[in-house]
Amino acid sequence: MRPLVLKIYTAMILLLGLASFALWAGMTPMTRLDLVLAAPSWAHPFGTDSLGRDLLVRVLQGLFLSWAVGLTAAVVSLAIGTVLGFWAGYVKGAVDSTLMRLMEIMSSVPQLVFVTLLVLFFRPWAEVNSLSRVLFLALAIALVHWMTFARLTRTLVLQVSNEPFIEGALAIGATPLRIFWTHVRPHVWPLLRQGFFANLPSFLLFEGFLSFLGFGLQPPDVSLGTLLQEGWKSFSVAPHLLLAPGLVLFATLFYFQLAFAPNEETQGRLGVNRGRREDLA
Repeated sequence: MRPLVLKIYTAMILLLGLASFALWAGMTPMTRLDLVLAAPSWAHPFGTDSLGRDLLVRVLQGLFLSWAVGLTAAVVSLAIGTVLGFWAGYVKGAVDSTLMRLMEIMSSVPQLVFVTLLVLFFRPWAEVNSLSRVLFLALAIALVHWMTFARLTRTLVLQVSNEPFIEGALAIGATPLRIFWTHVRPHVWPLLRQGFFANLPSFLLFEGFLSFLGFGLQPPDVSLGTLLQEGWKSFSVAPHLLLAPGLVLFATLFYFQLAFAPNEETQGRLGVNRGRREDLA
């Protein structure tokens, strides 16, 4: 098994284990007014919050919900970017020019402003239940970040589109969908997969940033961002409320940056892509 695939499986198994424990622990009562703002101890390794709830359990629940938002946003962003990038690189002409101008316009708008407007737009539909809040927040984040995958897919498709096997497939009447799935996908998927996991920490961090500012998930939903917001308010009295979720978020981002950093082969291929980008634009 290749190292990258092994790392992916390890991360997914770890995530599922943490999620299962958090869901199981969430079924038990955690409010203890006699343990309000208790410092870390053997019984409560991360301490307790303002209602006496075990902070370790809340951090694991928050990690699961942050993962749910970040992973959903990354998958939706990858799907949108791949489809639009393939369409622009395959059709070319006016479609390619229009998509590139659209990405330039969207890139000129600060991401925080754009995603805040989307969150406010989706709010009437997002207030139904916790699942709807997670899905619409993930959609708002994905609509801001899809350009990264679209640019990468477009560049790779432009490189492959002039190869003899593509011309042969067109000559026998293959449909664009079959050309993409049979001939283009094997060439673009390794780099897209690498880009997906390399950019996944930015989705988790963006969710935490939005929730910390009050534009993302809010109580009663628990995410790392909401825990950081609660901890910031009580930092002078109970610093562990801020340090515990902050360290967990840092450790998660650090792991993915370390585990899924581009290897030498991928960096070389990306370097070739960057070198040819001006010729392909």
